[in-house]
Amino acid sequence: MSSALNKQIGKRIQYLRRQRGLSQEKLAELLNIATTSLSYIETGRGFMTLSTLENLSKILKVEPYEIFQFTSINSNKEMLNFIISRN
Repeated sequence: MSSALNKQIGKRIQYLRRQRGLSQEKLAELLNIATTSLSYIETGRGFMTLSTLENLSKILKVEPYEIFQFTSINSNKEMLNFIISRN
């Protein structure tokens, strides 16, 4: 079951992963989880354990709380416009 919060967290993880130039497969390998598990996390259909969160923050080189810092952005175009407006 996915919730709006899970989806927002998943989008944030996907955004951070892409910023680091990592594929889902590579990040899943580094996290030692299945690619399908990472896909579920990124789409909001699943959530991670605390140990996965800790490893994710290390791999993405962010503090754990930064994974939860997001604004309500509904599409890739909105995200791009948001990023451009911040520069």
